[in-house]
Amino acid sequence: VTGGAAMSIKVWSGLVAQDILRQLYLYHLAVEEVEVEAEKLYRHYCQKVIQLAEKRSIDGVVHTAQLGWQWLSLKRLLKWASHDFRKMEQRYSGNQTFRTVFVSGDLLTKGNDVASNGLFRMLANKGIRTVYEPMCDFMEYTSRLQPALLFGKGSKPRKNLVYQTNML
Repeated sequence: VTGGAAMSIKVWSGLVAQDILRQLYLYHLAVEEVEVEAEKLYRHYCQKVIQLAEKRSIDGVVHTAQLGWQWLSLKRLLKWASHDFRKMEQRYSGNQTFRTVFVSGDLLTKGNDVASNGLFRMLANKGIRTVYEPMCDFMEYTSRLQPALLFGKGSKPRKNLVYQTNML
């Protein structure tokens, strides 16, 4: 992990936010009135997360306050996204009942619509909603059981603990 603890807080928060947005997107595919409605919301809010992460960090004591502000901004952004997806759900005029499946497996395939070959859209079209295993779960698991894979060979347990604490 490069960039130190402050950078990892910023990156980790952004990754968790992207995981939540991906979940909202996949789950709501089944209630779209227009086929790309959920994707547009997803892409819009993902771009907002990226814009927050790209904000230049301020040096010194103010940096801690800036991290707090960015965290609150992410929290607010996720609240807005949740409201927008809920509105999409409320507008759904169909009378279909849905089944829900849990999707686990390869991170690249779950996290990329091209790599999954449209699997989530196909399931949604059949009335199946998906709950997907977040990428960040795997990374946190790896940090605890195989820290060298995430933090580098020879990383110190005490330093790893700082990063793992940020993952909570």
